[in-house]
Amino acid sequence: MSDYPPFGLAKGAIDHPDRLAVSDDFGSSLTYRELNALANRTIRALNSHGVQAGDVIALLLENRVETILLHQAAYRGGFLFTPLNPRLKPIELEFLLSDSGAKVLFADSAYLDLACEVVPDGIEVVVVGGSVEVNDLDIFIEDSSDSAVEHRFGSVLSYTSGTSGVPKAVIRDRTQPSPEALAAFVGFGERLGFNPKHDRFLTTAPLYHGGPLISAIHVINLQGSIYLMRRFAADDVLDRIERLGITSAYMVPTMYHRLISLPEKRKAEADLSSLNSVMHTGAPCPVHLKQAMIDWFGPILYDCYAATESFGTYTVCTSEQWLAHPGTVGKPEHGVITIRDQNEVPLPTGEIGLIYARTLPGVAPFRYRGDEEKTDRAYSSHGDYTVGDMGYLDDDGFLFLTGRASDMIISGGVNVYPAEVEQVLMRHESVGDVAVFGVPDDEWGERVVAVVELADGVAGEDQLGANLIAYCREQIAAFKCPREVRVVPELGRDPSGKMRKGLLRDRLFHSGSA
Repeated sequence: MSDYPPFGLAKGAIDHPDRLAVSDDFGSSLTYRELNALANRTIRALNSHGVQAGDVIALLLENRVETILLHQAAYRGGFLFTPLNPRLKPIELEFLLSDSGAKVLFADSAYLDLACEVVPDGIEVVVVGGSVEVNDLDIFIEDSSDSAVEHRFGSVLSYTSGTSGVPKAVIRDRTQPSPEALAAFVGFGERLGFNPKHDRFLTTAPLYHGGPLISAIHVINLQGSIYLMRRFAADDVLDRIERLGITSAYMVPTMYHRLISLPEKRKAEADLSSLNSVMHTGAPCPVHLKQAMIDWFGPILYDCYAATESFGTYTVCTSEQWLAHPGTVGKPEHGVITIRDQNEVPLPTGEIGLIYARTLPGVAPFRYRGDEEKTDRAYSSHGDYTVGDMGYLDDDGFLFLTGRASDMIISGGVNVYPAEVEQVLMRHESVGDVAVFGVPDDEWGERVVAVVELADGVAGEDQLGANLIAYCREQIAAFKCPREVRVVPELGRDPSGKMRKGLLRDRLFHSGSA
């Protein structure tokens, strides 16, 4: 057995066996004793089906208790697991299943038809939830023992974009963490304001995204209780905080916007006294929106900056830090952040450049499987790496994000950072959401355009675009301002709050409509 003392789920099963571990909107719940036993049974069932430590399982699931169960089984059993987004196109899912080498696909009954359409030959499908006459999770684990198994430290097999245009797996050599690294990871939730005595955590976003998934894992590490929302609804969030005595939650900035847009009477009546922390990741949060949320919720908002390639987070930002440095994502931890120019030269305080991070001691460096060129480009000659994000450090060492290198607009030979323009436009009362990017222009090389989703209750008008451009010109230099504004019904952010600007740009400006 492992030399590590019990922690996380195993410790919860010993210290608080009857405490709620997780519940969902399907009417299911598991205590720590039940979740621990089922995780052991799932690991043994996978082993009996030929899935061993280092092998891959794929999850195409809604937010349900079995999702947490399978995450915990993967971590303890040493499996790599790939969460799949059901909003992807079938061809995208088929590629991920094939490329990952997954041996088993756990598919939600709601996505069974999709799973059968995309699963390659040789991958076993296990259905989760619902009543179907096929191989389901109960059948899969029914003959397995719930006796303890050795903790082998699995992890997420995440994907990011590659130079060939298809996703690339971010991989590291498998190593067991040192006791010190494990202790730091287990204690990370406390630094986010999670309650180590008994956290009641509300997950408002899908667990196939990294932020809510990692947050839920930290809650289990602290032996807290997870309440899974199947779908986000602003008024429902307030109701659950009040009814369940929620102490912490995960959200994204889009959710903040919907909460702030609720009627003033509903917001004034909401009892938020149980809340200790609300964590957000994903897209950058506009300054005015975060200020409004802090004014309402109190100084309990936490922000994290991380990437698929990072081991843990680069920064953690408390509300107090943010209020002293509005717009920051926090102070880099362990001194891992350097700002460099395109030639890898470190830049002085206040200058925008590529954000470089250093892999923490004892953690294997990452690589992009099958893309040596992308891997080589990521690492500098100094040994640190960049994922393409841009930003700067202020005089006190706090990090500010300005966008991605691939999003930067060069108009008339001058750099324009979309995040700065988006921050301005989001302050306008008619704007519900906005994306700013560059499109080819014969005169300027690129011209700045803004695509706007209107705020609730706002009707489009002929002069809206001109008014928004004039609004920008009042607050930032003219060369940064959009030369064109388009209104769309919906920008199409994913549930983590991120937006695929390239697809939006291609749809609106590369389809004969430019």
